[in-house]
Formats: sequence, structure tokens, C-alpha cells
Amino acid sequence: MTRVIYARYSSDSQREESIEGQLRECKEFAEKSGITILNTYIDRALSAKTDNRPEFQRMIKDSAKGLFDVVIVWKLDRFARNRYDSAHYKAILRKNGVKVTSARETIGDCIDREQGLFVIKPSGVEYEKLTPEDMVVLDLQGNVIEGHLKPSSDMATHCVLYNSFPAIGGVAHTHSRKATAWAQAGRRIPALGTTHADYFYGEIPCTRRMSAEEIAGEYERETGRVICEALAGRNPMETPGALVHSHGPFTWGVDAMEAVCHSVIFEEIAAMALDTCLLGCETPMQKELLEKHFQRKHGTEAYYGQA
Repeated sequence: MTRVIYARYSSDSQREESIEGQLRECKEFAEKSGITILNTYIDRALSAKTDNRPEFQRMIKDSAKGLFDVVIVWKLDRFARNRYDSAHYKAILRKNGVKVTSARETIGDCIDREQGLFVIKPSGVEYEKLTPEDMVVLDLQGNVIEGHLKPSSDMATHCVLYNSFPAIGGVAHTHSRKATAWAQAGRRIPALGTTHADYFYGEIPCTRRMSAEEIAGEYERETGRVICEALAGRNPMETPGALVHSHGPFTWGVDAMEAVCHSVIFEEIAAMALDTCLLGCETPMQKELLEKHFQRKHGTEAYYGQA
């Protein structure tokens, strides 16, 4: 496995010594993992809120040459602070067979499909206190294989989604304000503009109300089932999220990072759609425009971006 390092600092308070510290920790991380470092890319005094970073762009272009398969960053905010750039450039790297990993933060694939195992956070433990040892390993039937804590109460929902959507590698669930408002209203989010179309191919579905029997029975498993029911006939990689009626949004992606990125994007789309509807417009965007924006980023002949 061949890796490169990307390092960056953005202000007068972060000078060259910041770069040296990042490189040192990234190299230590690589050595412990028995990894070869092929190259380093360094942007100095440049913010990650923009993608106008020469070394960052050179790294993205080089990823298409098959020279490396992983980019190591000190922390994930070194890669990008703009949520859309982060999702966009990680998608480009994935198409080129390259993943992003952090020397200081743990996030990646949640599932090993060859072994039929997945990882989930423990129930009720604050994120700030979580360690890798706290995570719970389960099989795809929900049986605990490894871990000393109880798995998330949403574990059965994750099981259903992983079993139903073979392409996904991570699931995220939030109660973000605007998306949850749509869920509480039991309303699908129409595709009203190009920001929506850049990430979701059509309206974002909302599940039906769950029956009293479903709620009283295997509630979390039934939650997964109504999500799959709402996605019937659709490609889950083209609709990477759904609303659960009266509950909130679930999102997924090829890995945990993409699932989280989709949660952030989902909330922004929900907020913009709510504002647009309050202005009196609920008419979906032109089908041609939806098609253009989605396909230019995700289609077989995608041309958006630098790679």
C-alpha cells in the first residue's frame, strides 16, 4: 500500500512549524502501519475553505495516475473545510481508487463485507469520550462479535440497510433541525435547484408512518425496512439518504466519511428547500437541469472537477 501526505496551514498563527508537526505525526502513523510514503504535498498559508490550493490540486491530478492509493492528513480539516469541496474531492479520489485517512482521527469504512462484519458506536457514549476500543463489532445479523459496550440502539436499522444496499460502507443518522422538520411534517423534499441535484437524483423520499404493530415490535429493524420501502425502484447511491416519518434523516455512502458528508449536505438542502417553499415556490426544477447537474458529477461521462 503506497501513500502520500497532504499538509496545510492557513494563517500567521500557523507557521512552518505547524507543517513540521503534521508531517512528523503522519510519518509516525505510516511507520507504525508499515506503509511506504511516496510523496508529500504542502500548501502554505492557504485556507481549506477554498480549493484554490496548488499542491492540493496537483495531488488530485496525480491520484488519477495510479501512483498511490491513500492520502494521509494530520486531521481531516487539513483536507477541506468547505463541506461541498470535501465531498466532491473525496468522490474524485474514490473514483481513482484513493482513500483519505487521518493520522489523528479515526473514520473510514464501517463494514467488511468479505467477513460480514460492521462497526457501530456504543449506545449513549458521548463522541468526545469515544475511543477506537469502545466501538462495537457485529455481524450482519446484529450479533456482537467484539466489544465491551452495548451497540447503538439504531443497530438493527443499520443491519437492514447494510443487507439491503450492498454498495454502501457507512450509515449516519442525525436529528438536524431543518431535515427533521420535513420528517415531522411527513413530507418529501422536492428537487428545487442545482445544489440538490449535485448530490440527490430527484426528490428525497420520506417514509410512510409506521404502524402500531411495527412500533411495538422490532421498531429499529422496521425503521430500516420502511426506509428500504421508500427507496424501492431507486438506486441508493443516487439517493444517499431518506427521511423517516416523524423521526429524522438517515444517510449513507461508500464509507463513514461520505455518509457524514451526506448528512451535512442533506441539512443544507432541507434548509434551502424550506426557505424556497416559504417564498411560495414548490415547483420542482426542470428535469433536464436535474439530469445535467447530477450526471456531470456522477454519470459515466462526468466532467465536473479536475480529474
